[in-house]
Amino acid sequence: MTPRMKFDKACAILLRDYPFWGSLVLNLKIEEDPSIPTMATDGIVIKYGPNYVAKQDLSTMITDIAHEGSHVGFLHPLRRGQRDPKLWNIAADYAINGYLKESGLILGPDYLYDPKYQGMDAEVIYNLLWQKPEQQPKDKNGQSKCGCGGLHDHPGKQANGNGEQKKEGPKPKNGKGQVTKSTQPSIGETEAKIRTALAQARAFAKSCGKLPASLDLTVEGILNPRMGLEDFLRQFLERCAMDDYTWEYPSRHHQHLGLYLPSMDSEQVSELVFVFDTSGSISSEVLNVFAAKMMKTIEMLPIEKLHVVYCDTKVQKTETYTKNNLPTRLSAVGGGGTDFRPPFKWVEEQGITPKALIYLTDLCCSSYPEQPHYPVLWVAHGFGSGRKVPFGEVIPLD
Repeated sequence: MTPRMKFDKACAILLRDYPFWGSLVLNLKIEEDPSIPTMATDGIVIKYGPNYVAKQDLSTMITDIAHEGSHVGFLHPLRRGQRDPKLWNIAADYAINGYLKESGLILGPDYLYDPKYQGMDAEVIYNLLWQKPEQQPKDKNGQSKCGCGGLHDHPGKQANGNGEQKKEGPKPKNGKGQVTKSTQPSIGETEAKIRTALAQARAFAKSCGKLPASLDLTVEGILNPRMGLEDFLRQFLERCAMDDYTWEYPSRHHQHLGLYLPSMDSEQVSELVFVFDTSGSISSEVLNVFAAKMMKTIEMLPIEKLHVVYCDTKVQKTETYTKNNLPTRLSAVGGGGTDFRPPFKWVEEQGITPKALIYLTDLCCSSYPEQPHYPVLWVAHGFGSGRKVPFGEVIPLD
């Protein structure tokens, strides 16, 4: 039996016994590639190493194929951003392997699985692992594992290992000197195709009575996402940037009057301040979840500088980052009571004029400063989401 015949047989069994995963794989191209040590996917193609396939039994092959299809269905090749590729691979593996196990697929000994990550997005898992390197998986020799090793960026991203965009070279020309179109689909086209395939796989598995409830809920979240915290954060920050004017480009609305007035520069967010309430009532898990949402939001916006403040009854520590420093590990310091005044005083003493200040807290405090001249967003955890504040907006973390 050739490697391709073995691969196709495993796909047929996967479709019969695990219709959700099998249906996802049907929508992907399959290619044999001797340079691939195991299997890999970029959201368009699943590539496999023929030597690897020849050595594996069918049960391992079935899980491996479902694993690669899961990365595609969960849009992992499109979502890395500027995150470290190796750690993103690990986080994405943890995110999907729980669903594979729950569906009855057999995980091999090298598969990354931990029940505490069940149901978490890869972004959240990534941030937890990034902040606590000691919890990153190690092999028997104490060396860091690298996940399945086969999660690649979508070819449309043209990203290198650092997540930076490569400069495109000259486009290929045909024999007549005309520029030819790329044969690779765009990221948007691929995402639309994946969403369609995901909906079809979900419907097929439901009709067969073989779709776990937790997986159904996760797929629903991908197909019909609710507005999450990062969406609220992004909208808030975009509104804050709308009053940013620049003299670099004159306002076109006033040129016909002979007036040289500044235009609105809504694409730049100069400085932001994030304050973490590190009092004893805020757990490290809450801080980690918010940090993950925060990093995801910042990646979408052109931030020049970010100030991070850790405060309980006083400012315990401050950190300043630029766009190129993110994502980063955030190590909270504190554990005492709560006072909201010190961070605002620190901003004033440093001469910082932020576009906005975002404060993560449970709002269990009544010591507020005078209202500052910049916008404030309170991200409230737990019962704090129902409390009133003297200024600013409140949104729930949960």
